[in-house]
Amino acid sequence: MNKAKLRQHYTAIRNSLTQAEITKKSRKIIDRLTALDTYQEADIILTYINYNNEVQTIELIKQIFTNQNKQIFCPKVNDNEIVFYEIKNLNELATGYKGIPEPIINNAKAPLDFKNKEAKYLIIIPGVAFDEKCGRIGYGGGYYDRFLHRYESVIASRASAGGFAEPPQEGLQSRPNFTTIALAYECQIAPLVPIGAFDKKPDMIITEDRLIVGEERITL
Repeated sequence: MNKAKLRQHYTAIRNSLTQAEITKKSRKIIDRLTALDTYQEADIILTYINYNNEVQTIELIKQIFTNQNKQIFCPKVNDNEIVFYEIKNLNELATGYKGIPEPIINNAKAPLDFKNKEAKYLIIIPGVAFDEKCGRIGYGGGYYDRFLHRYESVIASRASAGGFAEPPQEGLQSRPNFTTIALAYECQIAPLVPIGAFDKKPDMIITEDRLIVGEERITL
């Protein structure tokens, strides 16, 4: 199946889940996520806000609010791009793009710029379908692919002491210390999803049953 048909097929499967199944599976997925060293060591967490039958992140967001050692940022669609803004309580959200909750912004709130190279970032992303090589099909807008491309890392030289093998390409910023994790139900894992040259794979996928680690993860 092509991307459009896979998107339709796996959206229908996800939409067939009952609210009780969504709640139970989401809890298991969030428990797996928060048990990871990657999560526990993260200083700044970027996460989508669940919509429709996506893996629920609201309880995770509430949990992060209670941790003074972590900041949380959520996405807002701005001129066909996603931009992340910090939130400190759920009252800072309002219905936005396609009915999805988004941060309320004002002149005092600046978007995340990744300038803190010492911080450890964790980016939690949604999706419609995935495979066991961490291939991902999103919703067709390319928002996360463009966002991750913007901060794509230049591959570090294995021969040098953590130095870059070449300077960043024009228009790209060198990647800070971040990990990307997709959250999905096991029923969203396909045998294979088609991946284009611009598609970005998450470093790992967490389902209610397992952790799937990609083959192309780069540690800088």
